[in-house]
Amino acid sequence: MNALRPLVLILSVIVIVLALICAGCARRTDGASSYRPVPNPAHGPRYERTERAQEPTLTILGQLHTTTEVPAQPRAGEQLTKILTGSDIEGVTATEKQSALPQSIIEERKKDVEPANPLLARDLGDGAGGEKLGDPRRRPDDDRPLPDDLPALRENPFVRANAPGGDASTFAADVDSASYNVVRSCLLEQRRAPQAAEVRIEELINRFAYSYPVPTAADPHPFRINAEVVACPWRRDHQIVRIGIAGETLARRQRPPTSLVFLIDVSGSMSPDNRLPLLKRSLGFLVDQLNEEDQVAIVTYAGQAGIALDPTAGDQHRTIKRAIAALGSGGSTHGSAGIREAYRLARQMQRRGGETRVILATDGDFNVGTTNRDDLVRLVRHEAEANVYLTALGFGMGGAGDARLQQLADQGNGFHAFIDRADEAKRLFVERLPSSLVTIAQDVKIQVFFNPAEVAAWRLIGYENRQLRREDFNDDRVDAGEIGAGHTMTALYEIVPVAARREANDPNPFIAQDDAPRAVPTPLPGDTLLRVRLRYQPPGGGTSQLMEQDVRGRDWRRSPSADTSFAMGVAAFGMLLRNPRESGNCTWDLASDLVRAGGEDETRQEVQELIQAARGLDR
Repeated sequence: MNALRPLVLILSVIVIVLALICAGCARRTDGASSYRPVPNPAHGPRYERTERAQEPTLTILGQLHTTTEVPAQPRAGEQLTKILTGSDIEGVTATEKQSALPQSIIEERKKDVEPANPLLARDLGDGAGGEKLGDPRRRPDDDRPLPDDLPALRENPFVRANAPGGDASTFAADVDSASYNVVRSCLLEQRRAPQAAEVRIEELINRFAYSYPVPTAADPHPFRINAEVVACPWRRDHQIVRIGIAGETLARRQRPPTSLVFLIDVSGSMSPDNRLPLLKRSLGFLVDQLNEEDQVAIVTYAGQAGIALDPTAGDQHRTIKRAIAALGSGGSTHGSAGIREAYRLARQMQRRGGETRVILATDGDFNVGTTNRDDLVRLVRHEAEANVYLTALGFGMGGAGDARLQQLADQGNGFHAFIDRADEAKRLFVERLPSSLVTIAQDVKIQVFFNPAEVAAWRLIGYENRQLRREDFNDDRVDAGEIGAGHTMTALYEIVPVAARREANDPNPFIAQDDAPRAVPTPLPGDTLLRVRLRYQPPGGGTSQLMEQDVRGRDWRRSPSADTSFAMGVAAFGMLLRNPRESGNCTWDLASDLVRAGGEDETRQEVQELIQAARGLDR
């Protein structure tokens, strides 16, 4: 009998296994499980399983006889669903499954969905806070190598508003102004026409200040959006939408402590008067504005890096100026070594609540030595994520050098300026010091949604290098532009109204034709042309904030304001410089008239001198 006991135990185990299998099969066929909805305000309806009472099953273990209820076993499909979604869901629709997903997964999936036009339906990411998932993402062009030659620039084309994806325009904010000074140097000093790629129209426009309404203490955001709609001066029946953004102003006494590391190129190419000598004078203007709460250090590079001035209090003007005056040029350029040393010092000088910047001053020549440009870009990007920003100042250069500095400044969350004369340095470091040193918002993005019922087609004038994908607007990981205190930014759209006269068989259906019949517009309620959306993060990063403003037909003005006239005149000037034969009915006289209508301000009227110089070269 004892010899049979092991066999009995084995048979008992087999019986138990068979009983469990049979119970599972019966449960599959008799609908033992069902699901009922359970309210869940946060994520929509959830579903929980309810079990029917199970029949008792006889279980034999050796000589022990007992009755027990077999626990409900999840089906294979349920197990897989739980692994994938974290929810016990089976037998419900795909929509119901997704509604029960954790919020983090829902947010992760949002970025793969193209946002709808909010003029027709609300967009994803509405309200404060876009998506902020994982590591920072870069703009599509962020992995470009530093150029050896001036990169080509392709003008933005007209886009049909009712085409797939054609109802939205998305770009990064840009307040750089280097292109204006490059153009001025070409026309007035070098007596040559600038190359088309040297003419960045948005930088020509944004070089000047505009009298847009600024935020007050009661405003919830550090910006105000201002818009104006006027007739297009160079194409009949087209319109210009001028979008202006004004940042909050900052009194000098409100400027936070600033830690600056001057990274100065003292290579042999810097010896001409419009390079190192002008650089020294320019930095002198900046030093005069610093106080005891600021810090300054100087690093030089030419062949090898060296520290010309250890961190020094900003009110020690004589000490700092002596160190600047002692700089001399000579040797070849090895910029990466100097930048690494400058960032090392900047990290040491960084203070909570203060601004930390490396100010690179060079002619843009990084061609000599063993500089690894990809590593250089990665370093600048990495330091910007640690809130050490890069300002790139160009002296006596243009072309590829200008493009290289622009890209470095973009990666460094700073700005890029070209200094071609002493009064430009004074404007930058005295008149506009807060906007040059104090960031009020970072990763600023603009998105414009067009109403296809009112707008047949549109094009953005300039900003070719600042384009973003539609979905990037709501993704806080995507890098964009920075705006300083008191900065204004202007963007011009040329739009073709639905009612414009266009020939259906014309090679360019977006250009209005004088002899074509007018279409009958079907406006939406409120006559909304477009919606301007602005998303930004506070300095140092954090949850993004969203601003929105509609532009309606009532924003149309019969006569443009002085600011809008001037901006259109500068845009016309830029289009003629790029390609005078592809600028519609735009002429030098028209550009001059528009600039003149912009007011008698001395700085604005300098554009007239540039127009006349360019007109002479065009003949």
